[in-house]
Amino acid sequence: LDADKKKREKPSREKQQGGRISLRQAKILNEMKRQTRLLEEQLKNNGCPAAFKELEANRNRIEEERAAMQAERDGAGTQLESMKAALEAVKTENSGLQDTIARLELYLSMFKLSAVTEKAIEEFTEWNAVIRDGKPLEFLLQCGLTLY
Repeated sequence: LDADKKKREKPSREKQQGGRISLRQAKILNEMKRQTRLLEEQLKNNGCPAAFKELEANRNRIEEERAAMQAERDGAGTQLESMKAALEAVKTENSGLQDTIARLELYLSMFKLSAVTEKAIEEFTEWNAVIRDGKPLEFLLQCGLTLY
């Protein structure tokens, strides 16, 4: 009983290696290990060939479960790596988009400045024409400006 308790307290190889197994898989493995211990006891006591065959079958199932769990862990690792690569690609794309946005904002501000400059040139040209015509006062009154 004490030996069984010590075995249960010891971390499993999967836990020592940092791998995670599902609760269902842990239950299956624990049940198979329990059955294996019982069959080993039965084999020691009786030397029964049927128990030996069942023991061998249990060991094979345990190995199959371990292989399946390892494949699942490997698949999760591969999936994690591909997700990391996708994240890096998105970061790079985001950086490129931010550069594009900054460039477009610069172009927009330059366009606004050129539009303001163009409007000022138009008004200046119009004002020069008014002055040449000798009617600046009429123009100011037309624009709604009043003189006090």
